[in-house]
Amino acid sequence: MIVKNIDEYLSVIGNDYTKSNVEQSLYQFARYCEEYALVPDDIDLHQWKRYVIHINNRDVSQPEIASRTYDAQKYMEWLHTRKDIENPTYIYNSNPVYDDTIATEALNSQDINSTKTKLEEKYPKDVQYLNIEEYKALIDNTDDFRMEIIYTLLFETGARPSEISELDLDYIYLDERKIRMPTKKNPKKDRRNVYISNTARLKLERWIKGERNSWNPDSEEHGPILTSHQGRMSANRIGGLVREKSKGAKVDGEDVQFGLYEDTKGDTRWRCNCQIFRRSYGVHRVLNGMDISILSKLMGHASIETTEGYLRFTDDSIKSFDDKYRPN
Repeated sequence: MIVKNIDEYLSVIGNDYTKSNVEQSLYQFARYCEEYALVPDDIDLHQWKRYVIHINNRDVSQPEIASRTYDAQKYMEWLHTRKDIENPTYIYNSNPVYDDTIATEALNSQDINSTKTKLEEKYPKDVQYLNIEEYKALIDNTDDFRMEIIYTLLFETGARPSEISELDLDYIYLDERKIRMPTKKNPKKDRRNVYISNTARLKLERWIKGERNSWNPDSEEHGPILTSHQGRMSANRIGGLVREKSKGAKVDGEDVQFGLYEDTKGDTRWRCNCQIFRRSYGVHRVLNGMDISILSKLMGHASIETTEGYLRFTDDSIKSFDDKYRPN
């Protein structure tokens, strides 16, 4: 969503010079969000601070940092007015996160460094992807077959929730165990191939030929996931269901879903969200020996560097890799 609406936003602002500068700011922000698997609803005060760190590490002047952050915030505010973002966790008008003064003070203080440390503590490596037992626990925890299909599509394809929302049934090839997933840059035209297991194929076949239509029999939508009142399920709704329905799943008595921290509005940021499925998709394939260049194509990344940002391994996984490839 962050990328696909930029051109429309640029068409309604300022002169060509202004547009050029704003365009650079927004695509930099979009690349940052892509690198860290963030969707608009993830952008809270912690993430704004982290973004300032990200820009500062590229030797950008403090006024330029403030300008780029301002451009990104105005764009997010515009998305909110269009109802493209539900319940944003940033507050632009009543509590601007950065103007020139705030950005300067933040970069000259210890707040940025301490924020970075706190973020690393809040996202330890062993909670940033799901292991197989946790994924199975999520499946076992739900008696809603639609929810099981959502989990399955996220885990088996590594797709973004926006891509699943945009997907049409015509591009699901069950016999080939292949899905032509719409890309985020041009979902109407560009597609990439992803592949599913036979178990997932059987689930999708049962869903598409039977239970899917029970959610909205009169809908003419061709999306795989329907709602009872509006047809095709939105990306935000997919994310909300994942966060809510993951509660109660356990492995060896330990919760799979739990709160990582509270944002500035006091809302809980949950471990199980759509991004953890996408990270899990990448991590498990690399652990099983997939070349990262192949993984990058499957995930729809423009560069291998972006893919590397998803690969956050536990210490146990790193040790296992070392044991496997250590010369005897």
